[in-house]
Amino acid sequence: MLLSFFQEEELSPRMFSFNSHVGACPTCDGLGEFQRINNPQCQDCGGERLKAEYRAVTINQQNISQFCQLSVPEARQEIESWVLTENQRTVAEQALGEILTRLKFLENVGLDYLTLDQKASTLSGGEAQRIRLASQIGSGLVGVTYVLDEPTIGLHPRDTARLIRTSYICSSRKYSCCYRA
Repeated sequence: MLLSFFQEEELSPRMFSFNSHVGACPTCDGLGEFQRINNPQCQDCGGERLKAEYRAVTINQQNISQFCQLSVPEARQEIESWVLTENQRTVAEQALGEILTRLKFLENVGLDYLTLDQKASTLSGGEAQRIRLASQIGSGLVGVTYVLDEPTIGLHPRDTARLIRTSYICSSRKYSCCYRA
């Protein structure tokens, strides 16, 4: 079914957030599902958690909910494949730069298996710490020290090496990471 919408106000980030009453599906309050035993998925949003008018906004035939179902490397590759006009590039340059920085960091610290819509309640403590660190690093702060409490718990030795290698890269960018094992 094709839906058409006329948007009177300028698009804003809160329209694409299921944590905001502005963007959240009113039927499931942005949860995408109900606690019922049979067919728990919200019938209005199909589990995508947003109002129909904001799910209708797409880039390369994907809305934000569909994009967030991608894994970290798939999302990075998708963004890197976008062909933008000069005007679009000018508008999106800063945001896309921050997003790509965070996605690359998540890959570098061994979180490339996660999807962008992974629920926080399903993450280990180390995964959650590394995601918060990626968020902070993506914001471009300088002169900051990050202290991670046992970030390697549950990590494969290969991923521990990736995390250590990334911390060396961090120190060359005017912030540092301290680890407590």
